[in-house]
Amino acid sequence: HLLTPQARVLADCVLRPGAPLFLWHIQSSPWYGEVTTWAFLDDTPFPGEDWFTVATLIAAPSGRDAGGSGSAPPAALGRLAWDADRWRRRSQEGGLRVGDWSAFAHHARGELRRCGIE
Repeated sequence: HLLTPQARVLADCVLRPGAPLFLWHIQSSPWYGEVTTWAFLDDTPFPGEDWFTVATLIAAPSGRDAGGSGSAPPAALGRLAWDADRWRRRSQEGGLRVGDWSAFAHHARGELRRCGIE
């Protein structure tokens, strides 16, 4: 196992460019407890709201259960993950404006909320 019980998992930029499948995994998995997500104003060339998540591993999965939470994420999160990757690539190519990131963050926040992630 890479992580042992009580290990802390920290993740930044989970709203933009986004990590919707990661958020689903830690919030729906029986292996994690104390999942906390904070909203903050990002201090980058593209300022705006972003999220930082901290989760505590409460039990290390073993055997058949080691593969994940057991529940598949909603299809909307798969589409949002694809969109997040597309935005990430556009950002690397230098083709985004501040307003683009803000619009995507607003869209992502709504999709995550509809899937029970806030």
